[in-house]
Amino acid sequence: MRFIKPLLIAIFLKPFDLLALPLVFIALAGAKWDAFPSLDSNGQGLTIRGDLPDWAWFLQTPDERLPGGTYEPTVASVLEKYGPLVCSLYWLGLRNRMHGLAAYFGVPVASPWSPIPGFYDNGVLWWLRYPIGRFQLKAGYRTYGIKGQWLAVPCLTITKA
Repeated sequence: MRFIKPLLIAIFLKPFDLLALPLVFIALAGAKWDAFPSLDSNGQGLTIRGDLPDWAWFLQTPDERLPGGTYEPTVASVLEKYGPLVCSLYWLGLRNRMHGLAAYFGVPVASPWSPIPGFYDNGVLWWLRYPIGRFQLKAGYRTYGIKGQWLAVPCLTITKA
């Protein structure tokens, strides 16, 4: 059962991904934003961060405030071109759909899995990263660092290698 459970949870969560984009539109209307002075290359600027309303916990990425993931080149590009609102829509509605809901099914763990493709098993949880040409099958419990702790979240997906 321990091999089937995370796959069943991940499959159960997939249909909710279709609801993410319209729900993010609604949730962003009630988002709370704050701005902090920061220095850009011209010595001026603002850093804008925000959070969705409390009722939208299932949409929010637990480890990132909005606009989210600006360390990733694609997300940073969307932020620069379109601003924090559209970037947040991209981050929560297209890139990281329903991460709060997936984290609800997460299990605390002491450390992350190895980033090297392969099969990992700690006797309770497991994780598989299997290359398929230019893609990877990822299944089991993916680990995330959230607020200084590690959380293993059920996962079943195919991504670019």
